[in-house]
Amino acid sequence: MRFKKRVKSFAVYYGPGLPSELLNYDVAILSPLISSNRLKLLNQRGVITVGYLSLAEVRGWEPWLNETPRLMGRLTTKEALNWWGRIVLRKAIPFLLKKGFKGVFLDNLDVVGLNPKLTPKLVSLVKKVRSAWPGPVIVNRGFRVLE
Repeated sequence: MRFKKRVKSFAVYYGPGLPSELLNYDVAILSPLISSNRLKLLNQRGVITVGYLSLAEVRGWEPWLNETPRLMGRLTTKEALNWWGRIVLRKAIPFLLKKGFKGVFLDNLDVVGLNPKLTPKLVSLVKKVRSAWPGPVIVNRGFRVLE
């Protein structure tokens, strides 16, 4: 999905409820805990909804919580590949799609600063997400892997 309109504004909101101000933005980056009904309302009103997903940690709400380590920065390359490939691509992305998000926000790409050997694997993951995800992909804290 390409943006059909020029994006001029965005909001980041991880709180409860649905502030009416979110309807004034082109893009809203939201917690996956938002209710499906509220997400549907934003989508119907033309807001591009983007689901938050950390690549460095789990926060306790995730359905895949028991399958993930708490902090990615402490992992070896093999462990990170296992987690990223199995959870992000097979569980987290489908979860966000099913929920109704139109885009995905990948946070904490700077995790490679704790283990630079992860850089090629992280770049590969972002490319795989881009090819598997039909909507916009936004990344945060990716300066270490920008090249």
